[in-house]
Amino acid sequence: GEPLAALPAPDPDAVAYHFRRAGDERAARWLVRAGERAERTSALLTAAERYEKALELAAAGGMDAAERGWLGLRLAVLQRFRKPQEALVHVQEAERLAREANDPGLATRVPLVRGLLRIFANGIRDGLEDVTAGVERIEKLPVPRGTRNEAARSIDAVINQGMLAAILSWAGRLAEARRRGEAFLARPADHR
Repeated sequence: GEPLAALPAPDPDAVAYHFRRAGDERAARWLVRAGERAERTSALLTAAERYEKALELAAAGGMDAAERGWLGLRLAVLQRFRKPQEALVHVQEAERLAREANDPGLATRVPLVRGLLRIFANGIRDGLEDVTAGVERIEKLPVPRGTRNEAARSIDAVINQGMLAAILSWAGRLAEARRRGEAFLARPADHR
């Protein structure tokens, strides 16, 4: 794994494979990289599989509470289509880890993802309150959006004020959907 990792553009799947076979704790981080690569190319099932394996190895792989929380939340977002109810376990754990790590960015995205999963599992009205609360909390975060980590960008690309506007329209709350949608579109692209 080490010679592969030293290459200028290593294949994260290959590196992770060899580190896993060797029982090397670095396998978890390489699995995350492999998942990120899969996610960027819209291979979402592959990304979910890599994140799930990374999460299994995360504690032994030296990942701190915040990293494990972000990873679980990313996995939960990817599981929204196939097993949203089961993915809620990752959200609960991310919420606990956000408190442990004192990570406001992670804590703020917990209701977003929980709401999204509840919508997919039980219908729009079941998760709309959480999604709305999450979007409003993200708007109040003091950290400039340009400094978000890869996990935050990944989550924010799926569930954001634009998605909230769509969800509101599906729920028949058209005036609110229009107001939020117009506000979302009025922002510069790097603040969405």
